[in-house]
Amino acid sequence: MWSSMVTAFCKNGHFVEAIKTFTAMRSSNISPNSVSLLSFVTACANSRALLHGRQIHGFALTKGYFSESSLQNSLVDMYVKCGKLDAAMSVFNGIAEKDAISWKNIIIGFIENGQLRRALLLFSRMRASDLEADELILRNVIGVCSQTGELKFGVGLHCYVIKNGLFTATSIGTSLLRMYADLKDIDSAKTLFDQLDHKDHIAWSAMVSAYSRSGHPSLALELFKQMKLVKKDENEITLVSLLQACSSMEAHRLGRSIHARVLRLQYDSNLFMNSALIDLYCKTGRLRQGEAIFYNLQRKDNVCWSSMINGYGIHGYGKEAIDTFTNMLKEGLMPNDVVFVSVLSACSHCRLLEEGWKWFYSMEESFGISPTLAHYSCMVDLLGRQGEVEKALELIERMPFEPDVSIWVALLSWCRTTSDDIKIAETVVKQLMRLDVQNNTSYIVTLANMYSKLGQWEEAERIRGLIELKGLRKVAGYSMV
Repeated sequence: MWSSMVTAFCKNGHFVEAIKTFTAMRSSNISPNSVSLLSFVTACANSRALLHGRQIHGFALTKGYFSESSLQNSLVDMYVKCGKLDAAMSVFNGIAEKDAISWKNIIIGFIENGQLRRALLLFSRMRASDLEADELILRNVIGVCSQTGELKFGVGLHCYVIKNGLFTATSIGTSLLRMYADLKDIDSAKTLFDQLDHKDHIAWSAMVSAYSRSGHPSLALELFKQMKLVKKDENEITLVSLLQACSSMEAHRLGRSIHARVLRLQYDSNLFMNSALIDLYCKTGRLRQGEAIFYNLQRKDNVCWSSMINGYGIHGYGKEAIDTFTNMLKEGLMPNDVVFVSVLSACSHCRLLEEGWKWFYSMEESFGISPTLAHYSCMVDLLGRQGEVEKALELIERMPFEPDVSIWVALLSWCRTTSDDIKIAETVVKQLMRLDVQNNTSYIVTLANMYSKLGQWEEAERIRGLIELKGLRKVAGYSMV
């Protein structure tokens, strides 16, 4: 009877009551059986009652119940849900016959605790044991590849899915599609999308989102038209992606029609939707409409604040951007790295050098956020706008990570035709030629033109000579007329 009550509470989600009932059973000197122990550990897992879970773990060891695989699996689940991954691994490694549930609990547990690469290693161990992965594990591991940038591992999973005949599962096909989109492999995403036998609205939305986020807004809009022709209903993700596409194309009229659709479908309480609307109106020159949406929001998250700060910045309203950020802090919200990108970008657009340095240094000192490449890019752009090209180069050289092509291109764009800048420009071009081999010719031509503007014809010819020396070709211009 006691066991039945513990199990009943647990199955109905009353985990605290299950724990209380089990404790009362022990106080009545009734020994639990394997059923009540299993239910109790499940209750501890779902209520994060680590102390009770550890106690029952010890009880199971002393009473000889620990060898039961179902109890061991439940203990693994309990420890990972309580964030005790070492204890979970200890129990997991002690399971003699690991079944699908054992692997599912440990792999998904590590994913939920942010240990993504260790989760991939565990998945590899599972496959080495000749145990097949189920749909749930595959979806989660594919998602890990998206987050960690492990394209090669993801392609291997794709092959595994095809080999095992799992491609018919729409959820797995959609997960792979999202992975390719997140990893900027749009061609693979489109090929996969075309191969899906059954495309549900999630698959359509994922492909629209992939086009929108990868810099193909017109393709996103065209695919949406096809989606409507096959009578697939859009969801909130689809509409957010379409609004982002309209922002990229500065398609104000189309954006307004999508806004009307958002209102008709009553999606206007979605914060991501409102953020996309603010971004749309600001980028299409309708700052006041963006403001109206922002200030009418009863609840604002970091994304909404970031959009409004960025909106002020791109229109040159530096003071308003900083005031908005300050108001956000006054409301007790903790800014994230995305918000700081908007703040520093606003400082750059409005040439607020001192303000930019102030918030750049405060990121780590006051908020515990380490600057990323995006934050350094904003500061390089800010210094470049102020004519401080040499200081911008020094900042790049002090960065704790390797600069990418975008940050060198940003610096090159601010190298004016002065003797000091041209020396920096030559250093920048050398770096770009190393990192971006496909565009070497354009960088050489840019540098040669800078020398020509200074009247240094010999240097210009020397630089142009690199095109023949390296076996490069200049693409001929042509007219579309």
